[in-house]
Amino acid sequence: MAALGLVQDRTAVAAATFAVGVGTGVVRPAAGAALADVVHSVDRQRAFALNYWAVNAGMAVSAVLAGLMVTQGYTLLFLADAGTTLLCALVVLAKVPETLPGHTAPGAARAAVVVQKTSRESEGAQEMRKAVPIRQDRSFVLFILLTLLFALAFEQRSGSLAMVMAAQGHSPRLFSLLNGVNAALVVVVQIPLTRLMSRGPKGRALWAGGTFVGAGFALTAFAGSPGMYVAAVVVWTLGEMLQAPAASAVVAERAPAQQRGRYLGVYAAAWSAAAFLGPISGGWILDQWGGTTLWTLCAVLGGAAGCGWLLITRTQDFRTAPVVREGGGTPLPRITTDGNRA
Repeated sequence: MAALGLVQDRTAVAAATFAVGVGTGVVRPAAGAALADVVHSVDRQRAFALNYWAVNAGMAVSAVLAGLMVTQGYTLLFLADAGTTLLCALVVLAKVPETLPGHTAPGAARAAVVVQKTSRESEGAQEMRKAVPIRQDRSFVLFILLTLLFALAFEQRSGSLAMVMAAQGHSPRLFSLLNGVNAALVVVVQIPLTRLMSRGPKGRALWAGGTFVGAGFALTAFAGSPGMYVAAVVVWTLGEMLQAPAASAVVAERAPAQQRGRYLGVYAAAWSAAAFLGPISGGWILDQWGGTTLWTLCAVLGGAAGCGWLLITRTQDFRTAPVVREGGGTPLPRITTDGNRA
C-alpha cells in the first residue's frame, strides 16, 4: 500500500497491487481459521457475523476518512492505509497466540491455545476423523460451486449496476448513496439479525440469504427511480447479512481442524474468482441482452444457490462426515486466574 502511494511506473504499480492481493488473500482464510479454532461450534455463526460487522464498520468509517484525506493528496491516503495495516500486524504478532491444533505458542499463552478433544467422542469417531484432500470431499466441492454461482450474481451489484444506472441517467452520487445504505444496514442490523437466525440450522440461513439476494436482484430488474434502487439494496443486503456468516461457519465446521485454513481458502478463492469473472460476464450479458436479462439471471442464480445450500447441508453425509465431526465441538479450555486450565 505504501508503494502504491509513492510509485508511478506501471510495472511498479502492478507489482505493488499484486503484493496487496497476495497479502489480502493470505490473511482471510488464516483469520477465519483462527476464529473457528477458538470459538465453540454453536457460537461460530455469531462470531463470524461479528467479524463481518467489524469489517463493514471499518469500511464505513474509512470511506469518510478517505474523503477527508484525499483533499491532501492520494499519497497520504495510501500511507495511512499502510500504517493501519502495519499496526494490525503488530497487534496480531504481539497479542494473538497460535491456534492451530498441534502447535503451541511461547510463554503463558501456551495453555490458552490447547484445543481439547471432547470426552463424548467415541473411539470409532476418533478413527473417522482423518483429513482427506479437498477435491475428494464431493459435498464440499458442490458447496463451493454453488458459492461461485452465488458470488457471480452478487458481484454484479458493483460494476454492472453502475453501468445500468449511468445508462438510465442517474448520477454517481446515487450510486454512492446505495453503497452507503448497504454499509449502514450491515452495521445496524447484522448483529441482531444473526442472533435471531443462529438459533436455527445454518442451512436455513443460507437458503434465506440466497432467496433475499435473488429477490433483491429481481427488484433491480424493475428499478428506475432512486426509491426502487434503495428498496432493492435493502433486500439484497439482508441476504448478504444472512449468507456471509452462515457460510463461513459451515465451511469452518466442515473442515478438519488441521485443514480449516485450506477449506476457508478455497471458499475465499470462489469469491475471488467471481470478483474477476463477474465484471467480464456481466458486461458481456449487458452488451448482448440488456439489464433485464442480467438481473433476471442473477435472481435465478441467487435463489438456486440458496436452495442448493439448504439441500446439501441437510444430507446425512454433510452432517455426519468425518470432517464435520472434526470441525465442531472443540472449545478452548477455561483458564483460571492462576494461568492453569480448569
